[in-house]
Amino acid sequence: MDFAARGFFGLLGFVWLLVGLAAVVGVIRMSYFTLPAILEEMKVIRKKLGDLEERNRTV
Repeated sequence: MDFAARGFFGLLGFVWLLVGLAAVVGVIRMSYFTLPAILEEMKVIRKKLGDLEERNRTV
């Protein structure tokens, strides 16, 4: 394999490494920061829906 091909595949490997690191960082951000906020919003929405259902039953 000549020098240019080695350089190309080395660069390609480096790009794959960066893509993998970005994926890992994305998963960590989603799990520890975004997901709890989404779950909290879901709790609020469920409570509001429960209140609406209760109000509809009494009307």
